[in-house]
Amino acid sequence: MGEFDGNGINVGLRIPLTSDYRLNLGFTHIEKLPKWKERYWEGHAGMTIGFEITAPRVSMMKTPGGGPAPPILGPINMAEMDTTLMLADYTVHTLRDSMGLMTNEMRNLMTRLSAMEQHSKFLEDSLKAIRLNTNVDERKMNDAMRHLSRSLRYFYAGNYRTSLQEVESALELNPNLALAYARRGSIYYKLGDIQRATINWNLALRMDPEYDDVRNVLKALHENRLKSTSMIKD
Repeated sequence: MGEFDGNGINVGLRIPLTSDYRLNLGFTHIEKLPKWKERYWEGHAGMTIGFEITAPRVSMMKTPGGGPAPPILGPINMAEMDTTLMLADYTVHTLRDSMGLMTNEMRNLMTRLSAMEQHSKFLEDSLKAIRLNTNVDERKMNDAMRHLSRSLRYFYAGNYRTSLQEVESALELNPNLALAYARRGSIYYKLGDIQRATINWNLALRMDPEYDDVRNVLKALHENRLKSTSMIKD
């Protein structure tokens, strides 16, 4: 049988062993079994075991004078009683072993649950770190592109030194921008430093092998047909 007393769920079992012996099991607040390993608190899950013996009924007769007669008991089969007691004892031990196994299994499950919770927290922290790093990288990328945009304005205005400073600021925020190296190569070419221009154009091509504008500029430089109007500004 089961009941809900307003605070928790209680379940009781009565297991008949024989016609005279019964095993009673009771579980209280079974909904709180996952907190089995914690300290006791009010409403903690509990278990009870009881053994019930039904005594033989005594036949009460009255004497002719109206007084009670001595109880009349039927013959008792001691062999049958010994067998019943042995069976009851075996059943109790079996149930006790089963409860021990259930307790150990519950502890193992709680240990696994705790490990899963720790792993879940670790994954949650890792996800937060990834999101934070992504946000930081996006901000740096936006700032780097703003520096490159300003450098292009200075480049068109002929202010190559200031344009170069803006490119350097962009590379400090993101050192993997192929466009920044290509722009720096064009600035150095305008400043007459062909060697540095070539180095930066090669760096841009290494970071982005599909950068066709840089490849064409290097090819033209190698063939001595590079013109100032062919500089990379985008």
